[in-house]
Amino acid sequence: MRSLKSEAALISLLERKFRASGKNIGIGDDCAAFEKDQRTYFLVTLDGVREGIHFFRGDPAGSVMEKLFVRNISDVLVKGGEARFGFIYASVRKRNLPGYMKMMEKYAGKFGIEILGGDTNISGTDDLSMTLIGTVEKKFFYSRHGARPGDLLYLSGPTGFAACGLNAFKMKDEDFPSLLKRYLNYRLPSPGFLRKFRNNPSITSSIDISDGLLMDAGRLASSSGIRLSLTRSMIPVDNDIRKFCNSKGIDPFGPVLNGGDDYSFLFTSRAEVPFGIMIGKAENGTGVRLNGKKVSGGYDHFKR
Repeated sequence: MRSLKSEAALISLLERKFRASGKNIGIGDDCAAFEKDQRTYFLVTLDGVREGIHFFRGDPAGSVMEKLFVRNISDVLVKGGEARFGFIYASVRKRNLPGYMKMMEKYAGKFGIEILGGDTNISGTDDLSMTLIGTVEKKFFYSRHGARPGDLLYLSGPTGFAACGLNAFKMKDEDFPSLLKRYLNYRLPSPGFLRKFRNNPSITSSIDISDGLLMDAGRLASSSGIRLSLTRSMIPVDNDIRKFCNSKGIDPFGPVLNGGDDYSFLFTSRAEVPFGIMIGKAENGTGVRLNGKKVSGGYDHFKR
């Protein structure tokens, strides 16, 4: 374990040690998948939010709970699935527990999740996690392994919002309320996008953007055994992000390429699709290239 220098190295080690059996899909994708019946997979994911990493002490309970739901639901939706059942673990300060319980009820209702159980613990810091169960028709399960050379690469929407929002929050900069809101409230792709994305025979692979566009593009490329070639001019930069970065003397492509917690979908398609934003293509090779230059970046939990 001492030789592990990155999250990718840890996941690779766990994949080797705990291989999924039969037709099950285990470690190394956004969700685990196992057979429900001949046509359907159950999808299972577990993700959490931790004080000091995903939120600050004093952040509203609603913001914290919404982040918890979005982080997990995104894993199911990006696989083409529908989120259904949840179990929540809350290790939090005693005085904060009622607020979290109230917000759990709110967001379970908003997202249509049936909470079936969980566990609580009183602690000196707030740490919450969720196990989420969904379903997907097997033939429309989008793994990280299906991209092939010649596939087109798409984003569901712009990235960089959460990173810029976090910076604005830290700087107490109230001139960019839309970005501050994106720090406090993570967002999923729109219902209109999801209707077109789900059950689409052209899509060959997918991943959600949790640790930055470059980081997650690298994961998709590695899993599929291909290279992803991105074109800078095709990558969208939101006007508020551009204005915020210009006001701080920051290159907007910094947060756009490397910022995490946006939960946009990155996916490949064997043909052009009338939704999402095309930003590149899959090629023979390895890694990620931007305008032909090898690149890497994003958030690595081992390098905090």
